[in-house]
Amino acid sequence: MAIPDFKATGMTQRELAEKLDVKPQALTRIMKGRQTLPCKRSVKLREH
Repeated sequence: MAIPDFKATGMTQRELAEKLDVKPQALTRIMKGRQTLPCKRSVKLREH
């Protein structure tokens, strides 16, 4: 699952990490494809 372009919404990467309840460093790894996004977090992403 790809991360939508959150920058287009004016949201920072830190804010997105907070909404997904992950550390900003983990979000960076997820966005670079080095870590998978847990199912629980992907549901939160779809809700926003």
